[in-house]
Amino acid sequence: MKQKKMISLCVLLLAAGMLTACGGESSTTAECGNAETTTAASDTTTAPADTTVSPAADTTASSADTTDPSAAETAASLNETVPAESRAVSDDTFSDDMLIFLASRYYGSRNNWVPEFIDVDSTEDPDTAAIHLYDLIDNHTSTCDWYYVSRKSGSGEDFLGNPVNLNERPIEVYDPEVPQRSDIPDTACCGVQYIGSFPAGTGKANGYNAALIEYFLLEGYDEEYPFLGGLMNEKTFAETQAAQELYLIIPRDREAHVVVTECDPVEGSIWGRIYSSYNGTPFLLYCNHSEIASDVQIQITDNSGVHEAFSVYLSGMDGSPKADKDCAYILTPELHKQYPD
Repeated sequence: MKQKKMISLCVLLLAAGMLTACGGESSTTAECGNAETTTAASDTTTAPADTTVSPAADTTASSADTTDPSAAETAASLNETVPAESRAVSDDTFSDDMLIFLASRYYGSRNNWVPEFIDVDSTEDPDTAAIHLYDLIDNHTSTCDWYYVSRKSGSGEDFLGNPVNLNERPIEVYDPEVPQRSDIPDTACCGVQYIGSFPAGTGKANGYNAALIEYFLLEGYDEEYPFLGGLMNEKTFAETQAAQELYLIIPRDREAHVVVTECDPVEGSIWGRIYSSYNGTPFLLYCNHSEIASDVQIQITDNSGVHEAFSVYLSGMDGSPKADKDCAYILTPELHKQYPD
């Protein structure tokens, strides 16, 4: 009798253990699935498409975390944002794809710029990886940075000798509250507000801050868009070579990734990137030398997909702002002087 009771007790314990294991696996699967549906896509890079996404879900994390965990610990902590094929290839070594993801996040959150290409090369030291972050501008390589980091720790230095720790969480990129996002229809990827026309050379190379901020105050733009002052820096200001028209571009999705490319307005050839965003922060675009043709193309990728590249310009008929694709919505708030000369 005692033997039968013991057998029954063992069967019950075994069944309880199996039920607990199944419940834990189901919970983990659901959590990973939610993370994948809230990550904005990115533009093309040399890495797999998943590895250079704009990881906006991480942008609110604190930069105070300066610990130096192992590759396995970092991969485990990033389960929700790093594709499975990009995680550590072993318990103590980062894969190339993981290094590309971490380098993109580290550089992007500190510069509001996602490089078009990120390559991982070997060095004489098998434990050290050389990571090249760069763009192609007018068929020439424009280097953003070089990182030389340990494949085991993710720590090292950049090409200037400054310390680099790819394990650090991304820092917060300027992301103000923008009530105008709600005015942008779901069929559009951004709102476009024409600010005004200014003589060529008013841009960032010639101390635009004082002149433009004074203009914002005089014309009432600071009341409609109180965050404009925060955009007056090199990280949220894009400028072509001979610009005269100033626009405010507001991505509808706060996790959007934006790329602005300068092109030849006559021949249509591409010159290179002038802006690349880490998240959907609004930015100022100073472009277009004449009304004949626009000299920019704007590409936005967000949680709804990749949108058509578009250009902005002033109508030759009435001077009102236009976009050549429907995915860009023209904002027309009632300001003191909507279309300044």
